[in-house]
Amino acid sequence: MIEPSTGLGIGVGQSRTEIEKSAANELAKTSPQGLSDALERLKKSGKAKDQSTLEAEWVKWAEQEEYDKDHAAEIAEKAEKAKAAALAADRAKWEKLTGEKPDFAPGARNPLDPAYMNPVSVLEDYQKAKANGKGDEYLDYAESKLDEEIAGHKPTIEAIRRIRSGNVGNWQYVGTQGAGGLPRYEKIVRTSDGREIRATIDGDISAYGFVREDNAIKSRIGDAGSLTFQQAREQADRAIDALMRPTEYVAQEDAPQPPGTRVIGSSYFGGTVEKPIYGLFKEGDRVRMKDGGYRGVIADLMTKGNVAESYVVKMDNGTRLTVFASSLIADESAPSGKRYRYGLVNRPASMGAVPNIEYTIEPRPLPGQPHHDIARHGIMVTGRKLTDEEVKAFELAPIADGTTSLAERRWYAALPPRSRQMVASNG
Repeated sequence: MIEPSTGLGIGVGQSRTEIEKSAANELAKTSPQGLSDALERLKKSGKAKDQSTLEAEWVKWAEQEEYDKDHAAEIAEKAEKAKAAALAADRAKWEKLTGEKPDFAPGARNPLDPAYMNPVSVLEDYQKAKANGKGDEYLDYAESKLDEEIAGHKPTIEAIRRIRSGNVGNWQYVGTQGAGGLPRYEKIVRTSDGREIRATIDGDISAYGFVREDNAIKSRIGDAGSLTFQQAREQADRAIDALMRPTEYVAQEDAPQPPGTRVIGSSYFGGTVEKPIYGLFKEGDRVRMKDGGYRGVIADLMTKGNVAESYVVKMDNGTRLTVFASSLIADESAPSGKRYRYGLVNRPASMGAVPNIEYTIEPRPLPGQPHHDIARHGIMVTGRKLTDEEVKAFELAPIADGTTSLAERRWYAALPPRSRQMVASNG
């Protein structure tokens, strides 16, 4: 049942009797005057429409539906023509911006279609336009095609804004880094004597980074962790200016030996006089991380002046990490003596996935070798024997040298049938 002056439903049902009963119940909830006042307020606010207006709107909708149905082929043809015209405009614009002939064949990416734009592609396409002298024009055009109200467009719009903000004084936005997706900005210059000075800054807020000279770290940016990108950029620019002056460059290498370091090598540092390199460790030294059980061997070093400030460590698990010297200590426990080995059955070693003790990781044995089936994520090697509770809690498999050990067979036999099936099927 509809109230004719507003078009509001006041009763529903499957029969006339049910509808009248429903309407009576609704109308009984307020006095006739109260209902009249409420309806009047709805009409004045625009939230209610009278029956004639509703009928007019419905007729208009029905006529449009009927027209669309009768002229479906004509409407589709117009849509295709509009799509082709837009594609032709994008082809012409792309060629003007980048100087490239676009490949807009069916199924090929249209770089100026918002559906194909993302933070990575926009950065790549910007570089093409920039090489053609039209980088800013490309950014303007790309941003005009995006809608900030559409959630999927927002990351690309943010990337465009970072490109603009980063393009100051030879700085440029080069993408995002790491799992956290921090924006990275970079500046590369060359000195008159051929040295490459490269600065990188990660982050917009709490920005940090490094200034390198021929890949050797010379300055750390944002130690306090409270710099904005602009402040970090200014600090990096000052460090670059200092490295561009050969006199300061030479003076920096004549730094006195820092306390606690030793002579670990020597270099000419681009000059004619051989000078010592100071550091905590030298290539070949065994080290471990201060905050975990990861161990390895020093494979390379990076200097600040003539002091080794960071090291490339080849970890025992096969990975290579670049680590600040302050994060390393000497590994005094030689890889000898009694060692205990445990197969990582269901997950790789990580914080919370293995006991909180010092350990090293061996890779998973090859198919056909002992313990391949149970050491699905490698073998954890410890300096002490784990308790039965630790082995059970972290789902580890005790391993003995040689073929399958008695402890390993007992461990496997104690597994529930489904777990034994999982180990076998994933071996």
